[in-house]
Amino acid sequence: VAARSELDLVAACETVRQALDYIEDASQPLDVAIIDLSLPDGHGTDVVAKLTELRPHCVSLVFTVLADEASIFSALRAGARGYILKESSPEELVEAIFHAETGGAPMSPEVARTVVESFRPDSVAQRTGLTPREREILELLCHGTSYSEVADMLHIGRGTVHTHVKNIY
Repeated sequence: VAARSELDLVAACETVRQALDYIEDASQPLDVAIIDLSLPDGHGTDVVAKLTELRPHCVSLVFTVLADEASIFSALRAGARGYILKESSPEELVEAIFHAETGGAPMSPEVARTVVESFRPDSVAQRTGLTPREREILELLCHGTSYSEVADMLHIGRGTVHTHVKNIY
């Protein structure tokens, strides 16, 4: 980042505490923050959340080795606007910064696949322990089938469909 003339590196924090102190000092400039999730005194998601709260104009870009679903979704829920894995090249990181700054949501391909896969009905069903019938109803509903159509297709009552949907929730 510091090697790019169009970017200014204004701070480098090694801990959550240092980052939070910097964020809380409103006099310090901050347009884009590149945040690792694995920090010696805590989790970078806390930094993302504080940035989102105190400096909503600032773009939070996660740059980490953590590619597990829990890390990805906790960072995105906290307000991260991008999620780049450290296996990315320096050029890819700089491109992600510019992309995030202009309204994009850059993600490493592996991260993007995890996010996309999380919306598959079978993925949701497997993670939540739904019964085969509940998975079947969820899949039909995801394809836009109405409750009445589901009832007719599965030869069950509409009230039964409602009961299954309550169980799914």
